[in-house]
Amino acid sequence: LFRARGLAMGEEHVGKGVHVALGPMMNLGRVAEGGRNWEGFGADPYLAGEAAYETILGMQAAGVQACAKHYINKYAYFPSYISLLIDVLRSEQEIQRTMETSDVDDRTEHELYAAPFLRSVMAGVASVMCSYNQVNGTYACENDRTLNQILKSEFGFQGYIMSDWSATHSTQPAVNSGLDMTMPGDIEFGSGTSYFGANLTNAVLDGTVPEARVDDMATRILA
Repeated sequence: LFRARGLAMGEEHVGKGVHVALGPMMNLGRVAEGGRNWEGFGADPYLAGEAAYETILGMQAAGVQACAKHYINKYAYFPSYISLLIDVLRSEQEIQRTMETSDVDDRTEHELYAAPFLRSVMAGVASVMCSYNQVNGTYACENDRTLNQILKSEFGFQGYIMSDWSATHSTQPAVNSGLDMTMPGDIEFGSGTSYFGANLTNAVLDGTVPEARVDDMATRILA
Protein backbone atom coordinates (compact mmCIF):
# COMPACT_ATOMS: atom_id res chain seq x y z
CA LEU A 1 0.00 0.00 0.00
CA PHE A 2 2.83 2.40 0.78
CA ARG A 3 4.41 1.66 -2.59
CA ALA A 4 1.10 2.08 -4.41
CA ARG A 5 0.56 5.37 -2.62
CA GLY A 6 4.05 6.50 -3.64
CA LEU A 7 3.40 5.54 -7.25
CA ALA A 8 0.15 7.51 -7.27
CA MET A 9 1.88 10.59 -5.85
CA GLY A 10 4.73 10.20 -8.33
CA GLU A 11 2.34 9.97 -11.26
CA GLU A 12 0.56 13.11 -10.07
CA HIS A 13 3.88 15.00 -9.91
CA VAL A 14 4.92 13.80 -13.37
CA GLY A 15 1.52 14.75 -14.74
CA LYS A 16 2.04 18.30 -13.49
CA GLY A 17 5.55 18.53 -14.94
CA VAL A 18 7.34 18.32 -11.59
CA HIS A 19 10.87 16.87 -11.67
CA VAL A 20 11.56 16.59 -7.92
CA ALA A 21 8.92 15.72 -5.33
CA LEU A 22 9.87 17.19 -1.96
CA GLY A 23 9.19 14.05 0.05
CA PRO A 24 8.79 11.70 1.73
CA MET A 25 9.28 13.21 5.16
CA MET A 26 10.62 10.79 7.78
CA ASN A 27 11.28 12.86 10.90
CA LEU A 28 10.09 11.05 13.99
CA GLY A 29 6.89 12.63 15.30
CA ARG A 30 7.66 12.06 18.98
CA VAL A 31 5.57 15.01 20.19
CA ALA A 32 1.94 15.29 19.15
CA GLU A 33 2.20 19.04 18.53
CA GLY A 34 4.91 18.62 15.87
CA GLY A 35 4.08 21.02 13.05
CA ARG A 36 4.88 18.57 10.26
CA ASN A 37 3.80 15.27 11.83
CA TRP A 38 1.02 14.92 9.26
CA GLU A 39 3.65 14.65 6.55
CA GLY A 40 5.57 11.74 8.08
CA PHE A 41 5.03 8.22 9.39
CA GLY A 42 5.09 8.50 13.17
CA ALA A 43 7.56 8.06 16.00
CA ASP A 44 8.88 4.57 15.29
CA PRO A 45 12.13 4.55 13.26
CA TYR A 46 11.47 1.11 11.78
CA LEU A 47 8.01 2.09 10.56
CA ALA A 48 9.30 5.40 9.25
CA GLY A 49 12.15 3.67 7.43
CA GLU A 50 10.03 0.99 5.77
CA ALA A 51 7.32 3.48 4.82
CA ALA A 52 9.92 5.82 3.33
CA TYR A 53 11.59 2.94 1.48
CA GLU A 54 8.38 1.78 -0.20
CA THR A 55 7.18 5.33 -0.87
CA ILE A 56 10.44 6.20 -2.65
CA LEU A 57 10.32 3.05 -4.77
CA GLY A 58 6.79 3.95 -5.83
CA MET A 59 7.45 7.63 -6.48
CA GLN A 60 10.60 7.11 -8.50
CA ALA A 61 9.02 4.27 -10.51
CA ALA A 62 6.67 6.94 -11.84
CA GLY A 63 9.62 8.99 -13.11
CA VAL A 64 9.93 11.73 -10.51
CA GLN A 65 12.88 12.23 -8.17
CA ALA A 66 12.09 11.71 -4.49
CA CYS A 67 13.69 13.85 -1.77
CA ALA A 68 14.18 12.39 1.72
CA LYS A 69 13.66 15.07 4.36
CA HIS A 70 14.35 16.78 6.72
CA TYR A 71 17.92 15.68 7.39
CA ILE A 72 18.36 15.62 10.32
CA ASN A 73 17.00 15.97 13.88
CA LYS A 74 14.41 18.52 12.84
CA TYR A 75 12.27 17.26 15.71
CA ALA A 76 14.90 15.95 18.11
CA TYR A 77 15.24 18.95 20.37
CA PHE A 78 15.93 18.07 24.00
CA PRO A 79 14.90 20.96 26.29
CA SER A 80 17.03 22.00 29.22
CA TYR A 81 15.64 21.69 32.73
CA ILE A 82 16.00 25.39 33.53
CA SER A 83 13.80 26.57 30.69
CA LEU A 84 11.72 23.41 30.55
CA LEU A 85 8.28 24.98 30.15
CA ILE A 86 9.30 27.45 27.46
CA ASP A 87 11.31 24.85 25.55
CA VAL A 88 8.61 22.19 25.68
CA LEU A 89 6.15 24.67 24.23
CA ARG A 90 8.44 25.48 21.32
CA SER A 91 10.13 22.13 20.71
CA GLU A 92 9.05 19.93 17.82
CA GLN A 93 7.10 22.80 16.32
CA GLU A 94 7.75 25.10 13.37
CA ILE A 95 8.42 28.18 15.51
CA GLN A 96 12.11 29.04 16.06
CA ARG A 97 13.06 26.16 13.79
CA THR A 98 16.10 28.04 12.47
CA MET A 99 17.42 28.92 15.94
CA GLU A 100 17.36 25.74 18.01
CA THR A 101 20.06 23.08 18.21
CA SER A 102 19.14 19.41 18.45
CA ASP A 103 21.81 17.81 20.64
CA VAL A 104 21.96 14.09 19.90
CA ASP A 105 24.56 11.49 20.81
CA ASP A 106 25.98 9.22 18.12
CA ARG A 107 24.15 6.03 19.09
CA THR A 108 20.78 7.77 19.29
CA GLU A 109 21.49 9.43 15.96
CA HIS A 110 22.14 6.15 14.20
CA GLU A 111 19.52 3.97 15.88
CA LEU A 112 16.63 6.47 15.80
CA TYR A 113 16.87 9.56 13.65
CA ALA A 114 19.20 8.42 10.86
CA ALA A 115 17.68 4.97 10.44
CA PRO A 116 14.84 6.03 8.08
CA PHE A 117 17.33 7.98 5.96
CA LEU A 118 19.51 4.88 5.63
CA ARG A 119 16.50 3.01 4.27
CA SER A 120 15.90 5.89 1.87
CA VAL A 121 19.43 5.57 0.55
CA MET A 122 18.89 1.81 0.20
CA ALA A 123 15.80 2.60 -1.89
CA GLY A 124 17.95 4.68 -4.25
CA VAL A 125 16.52 8.06 -3.32
CA ALA A 126 17.72 10.78 -5.72
CA SER A 127 18.06 13.62 -3.22
CA VAL A 128 18.08 14.48 0.47
CA MET A 129 16.99 17.79 2.00
CA CYS A 130 18.98 19.11 4.96
CA SER A 131 16.96 20.84 7.66
CA TYR A 132 16.75 24.28 9.27
CA ASN A 133 17.96 23.36 12.73
CA GLN A 134 21.43 22.99 14.12
CA VAL A 135 22.81 19.58 15.07
CA ASN A 136 25.04 19.68 18.14
CA GLY A 137 25.62 23.38 17.55
CA THR A 138 26.29 23.30 13.79
CA TYR A 139 23.67 24.01 11.13
CA ALA A 140 22.38 20.86 9.46
CA CYS A 141 23.18 22.21 5.98
CA GLU A 142 26.84 22.74 6.82
CA ASN A 143 27.38 19.83 9.16
CA ASP A 144 30.31 17.70 8.05
CA ARG A 145 29.47 14.95 10.53
CA THR A 146 25.93 14.36 9.34
CA LEU A 147 26.33 15.18 5.63
CA ASN A 148 29.77 13.91 4.64
CA GLN A 149 30.61 11.35 7.29
CA ILE A 150 27.25 9.69 7.95
CA LEU A 151 25.13 10.24 4.83
CA LYS A 152 27.69 10.20 2.04
CA SER A 153 30.41 8.01 3.55
CA GLU A 154 28.74 5.58 5.98
CA PHE A 155 25.45 5.26 4.08
CA GLY A 156 27.03 5.54 0.63
CA PHE A 157 24.54 8.13 -0.65
CA GLN A 158 25.34 8.93 -4.28
CA GLY A 159 22.65 11.50 -4.96
CA TYR A 160 22.64 15.21 -4.12
CA ILE A 161 21.88 17.12 -0.93
CA MET A 162 19.70 20.21 -1.25
CA SER A 163 19.01 22.76 1.45
CA ASP A 164 15.61 23.45 2.86
CA TRP A 165 14.36 26.82 1.63
CA SER A 166 16.84 29.47 2.84
CA ALA A 167 18.52 26.98 5.19
CA THR A 168 21.95 27.70 3.65
CA HIS A 169 24.11 29.92 5.87
CA SER A 170 27.48 30.06 4.12
CA THR A 171 29.48 29.25 1.00
CA GLN A 172 32.72 27.44 1.82
CA PRO A 173 31.58 25.73 5.06
CA ALA A 174 28.35 24.49 3.48
CA VAL A 175 29.90 23.29 0.21
CA ASN A 176 32.89 21.60 1.81
CA SER A 177 30.63 19.97 4.39
CA GLY A 178 28.55 18.30 1.69
CA LEU A 179 25.77 20.64 0.52
CA ASP A 180 25.32 20.22 -3.25
CA MET A 181 22.38 22.52 -4.03
CA THR A 182 21.07 25.64 -2.29
CA MET A 183 17.33 26.24 -2.49
CA PRO A 184 15.55 28.24 -3.67
CA GLY A 185 18.86 29.89 -4.61
CA ASP A 186 18.82 33.30 -3.02
CA ILE A 187 20.05 34.12 0.48
CA GLU A 188 16.76 35.75 1.37
CA PHE A 189 13.61 35.40 -0.71
CA GLY A 190 13.73 37.77 -3.65
CA SER A 191 17.13 39.24 -2.69
CA GLY A 192 18.87 38.34 -5.95
CA THR A 193 21.90 37.23 -3.91
CA SER A 194 23.26 33.72 -3.32
CA TYR A 195 25.82 31.89 -1.24
CA PHE A 196 26.51 29.92 -4.42
CA GLY A 197 26.82 31.58 -7.84
CA ALA A 198 29.54 34.22 -7.84
CA ASN A 199 30.42 33.50 -4.21
CA LEU A 200 31.08 29.86 -5.06
CA THR A 201 33.15 30.87 -8.08
CA ASN A 202 35.26 33.14 -5.89
CA ALA A 203 35.69 30.38 -3.31
CA VAL A 204 37.08 28.09 -6.00
CA LEU A 205 39.38 30.82 -7.34
CA ASP A 206 40.80 31.62 -3.91
CA GLY A 207 41.31 27.93 -3.13
CA THR A 208 38.90 27.59 -0.20
CA VAL A 209 36.66 25.22 -2.19
CA PRO A 210 38.44 22.57 -4.33
CA GLU A 211 37.41 22.50 -7.97
CA ALA A 212 36.94 18.74 -7.59
CA ARG A 213 34.22 19.42 -5.03
CA VAL A 214 32.28 21.49 -7.57
CA ASP A 215 32.69 18.66 -10.08
CA ASP A 216 31.26 16.30 -7.45
CA MET A 217 28.29 18.60 -6.85
CA ALA A 218 27.53 18.81 -10.56
CA THR A 219 27.97 15.06 -11.07
CA ARG A 220 25.59 14.22 -8.24
CA ILE A 221 22.90 16.60 -9.53
CA LEU A 222 23.18 15.63 -13.20
CA ALA A 223 23.36 11.90 -12.49
